[in-house]
Amino acid sequence: DPRYAYTGTWVSQTNVPGAYQGTLHISNSIGDTVTFTFTGNEIHLFYQAGPSLGSLAITIDGAGPPPFSQAQDETQIKEWVYELDSGATHSIVIQHFSGGSINIDSLRVPGPTPTPTRTFTPTP
Repeated sequence: DPRYAYTGTWVSQTNVPGAYQGTLHISNSIGDTVTFTFTGNEIHLFYQAGPSLGSLAITIDGAGPPPFSQAQDETQIKEWVYELDSGATHSIVIQHFSGGSINIDSLRVPGPTPTPTRTFTPTP
C-alpha cells in the first residue's frame, strides 16, 4: 500500500502461504520502521510468527503497549488488535525493536459500524 512509509532495509517476500495476497514485508535490521496514518477506533496488525523472529514495538499517537515478540515454535499468521478511544485520525509506527527479523503481513482498519435508523412506515 503506498500509504505505508517504510524506513530502513525492508524487503518484500512473495508466495507466502497464509499471508494476505501471499506477501510479507520483512525487516532484518533493528530500528527499521513503517508508519501509517488511519482514521478509526481500531487497528488490526497481521504478522507472521515463527522460530528465531524478533520483537516489534508499536506506538499509536506516540504511546503504546510494551514491545512483543514474534518468536514461537510454529510458523503461522497471527493477529494483534488495538482499540482506541476515538475514531479520529491516528498515526501508527511499527518498529523492529530487537532480535531476529520481524515479518509484517498486513494492517486492517475496520470501517465504522452503521447505526440502525428507524424507518417510518405509515399504517393504512
